[in-house]
Amino acid sequence: IAEVVLNGAIYGTGIAKVVVESRKNRVPIQNEDGTLTSEEKLYPCVKLIPIDPREFVIDPLARSIDDAIGCAHVMRSNVHKIEAKQKSGIYANVEIGSYSDDDNFSAYGETTPSSKEDWVKITEYHGKVPKSMLDPIGSVIEEELEMTQDLPEDEAGMVEAIVTIANDSVLLRAIENPFFMHDRSIIAYQHDRVPNRFWGRGIAEKGYNPQKALDAELRARIDSLALATYPVALVNGMMAPRNGDFSIRPGR
Repeated sequence: IAEVVLNGAIYGTGIAKVVVESRKNRVPIQNEDGTLTSEEKLYPCVKLIPIDPREFVIDPLARSIDDAIGCAHVMRSNVHKIEAKQKSGIYANVEIGSYSDDDNFSAYGETTPSSKEDWVKITEYHGKVPKSMLDPIGSVIEEELEMTQDLPEDEAGMVEAIVTIANDSVLLRAIENPFFMHDRSIIAYQHDRVPNRFWGRGIAEKGYNPQKALDAELRARIDSLALATYPVALVNGMMAPRNGDFSIRPGR
């Protein structure tokens, strides 16, 4: 939450993704003879993942997450993480392909990594897709958590779905929204609301004009201090041009 609020203060919009995972946890069991043993139980784990606004894309006409036809989290991951999800059935067991290198790290103020062989570009889309084109794959985790997928179609034949794409070309998962309330997993807030816009206004943007005024005030005070501290002028009349400017001001 702290990271989401920090992103909101810097960029104007704080964005997070609510992730539901199935996890195994060992619990103690008391046997009939009084001895203690343990067994594994599967339980749902809900956590919040902060999203950098530079890694988030949304319908340009949207005013909120629910307003948009869809939005996506574009992130980078390691190959072994994707392969682990493929083995567990969360993602389809397909060839991932090569990493599409379109990152401008200089824009982030960072140096470009020397090797990206282990990288995978993941685009996770949350939004509406045509019902006729949706062929559910990679939905094992939702079945483990006993979540229903009976989402009704709307008038346009679109259904709420979660679609995951690797390296801009490989479909890893495409399922209907499995959650009980059929809501999207992305939440967002505006640090300062801009009318009719999804993107908010951060502290830096709000403080730009007052900071410019403060800079002008400080410059004026520094210039005045130079005159007030040492208001002396020495003029060589033989060298001065006719009708010369003998005004005293900082820098002269």
